[in-house]
Amino acid sequence: LVYVSVPVMRNGKPLYVIAATMESELWTDWLKQQIPAGWIAAIDDRDGVIFARSERPEAFVGRTASDPMRARYRSTAEGLEKVSNREGSSLYAAFHTSEMTGWHSLILLPAYAVDARLDRYVVGLGAAVLGVIALAFLAAALVARPLRTATAQVKDAYAAAVEHGATG
Repeated sequence: LVYVSVPVMRNGKPLYVIAATMESELWTDWLKQQIPAGWIAAIDDRDGVIFARSERPEAFVGRTASDPMRARYRSTAEGLEKVSNREGSSLYAAFHTSEMTGWHSLILLPAYAVDARLDRYVVGLGAAVLGVIALAFLAAALVARPLRTATAQVKDAYAAAVEHGATG
């Protein structure tokens, strides 16, 4: 459970406190609705203890985040990094730390999902560059043929003129 209490202030004095408790399971259900299939959303407390997780919460809720992830929390308030999970899979982790609570919200997605798109982009870009180079060579060959013919004709005409005694 998370217990949240907020004082209601009037003229700088607390009148009363509004309090609520929230169960981890409710947050887990809410997180599942917020992200696409295959992605993972999580909420960690200020100490890096996992409070709610959209996927396999039974295996993670109540455990601390990995040491590298907690080190990232300490070094910066938000970030996007490629990380490895406890099972050794590569993930991209985007996280933000709340200034008010110190809690961390995370979105994790498998690295292969991002890298595969990037790989397809790079391959497509490479194919496009090779295609442009091939077209440039073809265009050069088409333009060069008439130039070669004209150059050969000028050379032959000059050689004939020199043979017949013409000068410069």
